[in-house]
Amino acid sequence: MLAYMCGEWKSHAAAYGTAPKVVTYVWREKLVPEVLEDLRAALEVLGQSAEQLPLLCELLDPMAGVDPSAL
Repeated sequence: MLAYMCGEWKSHAAAYGTAPKVVTYVWREKLVPEVLEDLRAALEVLGQSAEQLPLLCELLDPMAGVDPSAL
């Protein structure tokens, strides 16, 4: 993950300037959408069981940019 973030900082340093801004961009624009897509696929495999959704919501950290109401 560190190597990936360093690569992203190298690629986007001019646009975002600081490492924290690049990390925020990568989390919100790249990683969180990918995780949400994977979680949706997992729910489909689980038969979209309503019992599984609260557990998955607990595993997500809203500080990472995930809006629980968007799940």
